[in-house]
Amino acid sequence: MAGIILKLPYLEELGTNVIYMTPVFASTTNHKYDTTDYYSIDPQFGDLDTAKFLVSEAHTRGIRIIFDAVFNHCGDTFFAFQDVLKSGKALKYADWFFIEDFPIVQRPKTNYETYANDVFTMPKLNTKNPEVREYLLKVARYWMEEAGIDGWRLDVANEVDHDFWRAFRIRRPACSSTTVRGSRK
Repeated sequence: MAGIILKLPYLEELGTNVIYMTPVFASTTNHKYDTTDYYSIDPQFGDLDTAKFLVSEAHTRGIRIIFDAVFNHCGDTFFAFQDVLKSGKALKYADWFFIEDFPIVQRPKTNYETYANDVFTMPKLNTKNPEVREYLLKVARYWMEEAGIDGWRLDVANEVDHDFWRAFRIRRPACSSTTVRGSRK
């Protein structure tokens, strides 16, 4: 994020009015689509203060910031999946995922649904589950309220429960009133 902050004057000069950030949450991989912690910026990119500063500086230039909402799946290091790996079906997080049977098998072939075909490090979240839904809706609000981001790019939106997206649309906070290249939200 610090590199983007440094380039904001150049981006403004180009006429940029939105920056879409691919996944920025804590993760164990370079691609970051296997979230470990939805409430933390990955240290490779900065932290909450860095995100706030980026948003503030971008807004002064009429540039909006959009984060990637990776809500179809998480990483196998995500707290809820780790809990299920260690404790099995008896715990409340078992219904956060689509698990065929216990114990969980990650290799050579998973016994739970994943992103793509058996990507064992990316278990699919059950967004029909009210607890999962509430957790992710709170995540979305958190980043809009705490960091001031302007919106979300919805990753694998067609594979997430449609009722979740309806709730997402209703529950998200209103966008800021930032002026972006002559138009008001």
